[in-house]
Amino acid sequence: MFSNERAVFYVDNPLQAVPMLQFLRANGIEADTLDPDDMGGMNPALTFTHGSGIVVAQEDADRARELN
Repeated sequence: MFSNERAVFYVDNPLQAVPMLQFLRANGIEADTLDPDDMGGMNPALTFTHGSGIVVAQEDADRARELN
């Protein structure tokens, strides 16, 4: 999906990540989420503590920031 060059944006929690991901995709930017680090489901609160990452190709980073 992505080359090695990518940009990562963080949102406060996973509930914000899904709409942002859909918005970027609807605007023609290929995006995906990073897997949350919740210790294999043993501590789901960690996802809310560290936020959720959205990955876009480096060449789409400026446009994604503008849309954000």
